[in-house]
Amino acid sequence: MIFLDPKMLPQVTHPMVTKLTQEQVQAVKKIFSHLVSNPQMIEHLALKELTIFLNDSFSVFSRIDEFANSDFRLEKVLNKIKINYHSVLSVTELAATIELSKFHFIRLFKQCYHISPMKYLINCRINNAKKELLKDRKRSMAEIAIQNGFYDESHFDKLFKQYTGVSPKNFQQQVTSKVTDCRQND
Repeated sequence: MIFLDPKMLPQVTHPMVTKLTQEQVQAVKKIFSHLVSNPQMIEHLALKELTIFLNDSFSVFSRIDEFANSDFRLEKVLNKIKINYHSVLSVTELAATIELSKFHFIRLFKQCYHISPMKYLINCRINNAKKELLKDRKRSMAEIAIQNGFYDESHFDKLFKQYTGVSPKNFQQQVTSKVTDCRQND
């Protein structure tokens, strides 16, 4: 797991969730093993290597922004999602925002973002839920689920695990333990 300082989370969360290929996972593991085994000698080189790898692997995001700018109508939809992610939103309602048929809207959205509008919405909800999980650890999972537009805690747990690979509770515990470990090492 890659540790991110919770203060940095708003800057690095993106509604696009990308799963790494097995080859990419192995490359990241190799880089991190170099960092762990030779922290002083190789640290600078490994960080450069990691930066290059991540830049190459995720350069798709810059292309996504180019596509988004090519159809300004979708900006209106993205704003609606950002403001109303916690509400019930349907594809039909989102399509109506820019006066397109449901099917034309889905095709245009996928063409620009390489993801369906509903998956994009779920990614937004999960990213906001991550922030909430880290901000207030005393709130119940059910409360966080409802506030982020999920039907109930079970629905939230299922989708969170599907999109991130861990349950919301495990995510919260892992990040909390990493923060504690880092503070103890300082």
